[in-house]
Amino acid sequence: MNSDALEERVKRRVHIPDDEDEYYVASKPLTELILDDAKAIPSAGGDLKSGFVSDVTMDAGLSPCAVMLGLLYMHRLVRKNPNYLGSTSSRDIFLASMMIASKYLNDEGEAESLMNSEWAKIGRKSKQDIDNLEVEFVMAMVNSLIG
Repeated sequence: MNSDALEERVKRRVHIPDDEDEYYVASKPLTELILDDAKAIPSAGGDLKSGFVSDVTMDAGLSPCAVMLGLLYMHRLVRKNPNYLGSTSSRDIFLASMMIASKYLNDEGEAESLMNSEWAKIGRKSKQDIDNLEVEFVMAMVNSLIG
């Protein structure tokens, strides 16, 4: 299945609108899908709430593909690097996975690509915290690929 077909399938499943103006209201099925999936992720704190998930997906303008890739990153860490998960809150794991997935998919210098200062506002953290979170998450991912 090509990426366009997959994105269209996910859009229908989680009720994501075609009209970009409708992205200002995060899809409740998408939020529920993420929360249900995140429950299986062991973390240092189960502090991931629907309002935060909804705000991040909406404010970052995450595509269905970015959300799915972020969820795949979280699951990879469950299998390959549980030490990282045990030292990081579920909120930070979610934020980092969505940030890295979005950056990976939008790594063309396009207007859609968000800077860490923007991710800091979205995640309600300082830019320094976002920078650290990004480095730690990428290192955990690299370690999971090597290990």
